[in-house]
Amino acid sequence: MVSVPVKISAEATTDRYPRHHGMTVDELLPQGDFHLKQPSTVIGVAGGRFDYETELDLKPGIHIIEYGNGGFCKVHSATGTTLAWKAMIQVGDNVEVSSPCVDRYSHLIVQFFLGPKGRVRSIPGLRKPLIPKLKLLTRIKGIFTHQRNQNLREGLKPR
Repeated sequence: MVSVPVKISAEATTDRYPRHHGMTVDELLPQGDFHLKQPSTVIGVAGGRFDYETELDLKPGIHIIEYGNGGFCKVHSATGTTLAWKAMIQVGDNVEVSSPCVDRYSHLIVQFFLGPKGRVRSIPGLRKPLIPKLKLLTRIKGIFTHQRNQNLREGLKPR
C-alpha cells in the first residue's frame, strides 16, 4: 500500500445553502441524494466553501476518485436559479482536475496511476472512466440486492 494525499476544494458559485459533499474511491458515487443512498460517502456538510484533505492508502495501479455535492447546475424549479458549485480535486502534487459546475448529478472524476513508490501520474486523453463496467455492475448488484430483499420480505429463502 502507498499513501497518497488528496485535496478537494469546492466553492459555491450561485448556491447559498449548505450541501452534503461526498467522495468515493474506485467505486461510483450515487447520483441524486447520495447522502441518503450511501451515507458512508459523505465527507462533510458545508455552504459557501468546502475544503477537504485526506491521505489514502492505495495499492499501486489505476484509481478513480469521484466527488459530488447536493447542489443543482440546472435551473432549479423552486428557486428559478442554479445552485452550482465549482470544484477541484488534487491527487499528490501533480494531478489536478476541476469543473465549473459540480452537483448531485454532475460529479467530478479524477483518474490516475499510482506507482509503487508513490508517484502519481495523470492518465491523459481519457474522457470515460477506465472502469466502464463499474456502473453496469453496480446497477446489476442493486437489482439483485433489491430482488433478494423483496424475496426476504415475501418469506422466500435466498438462493
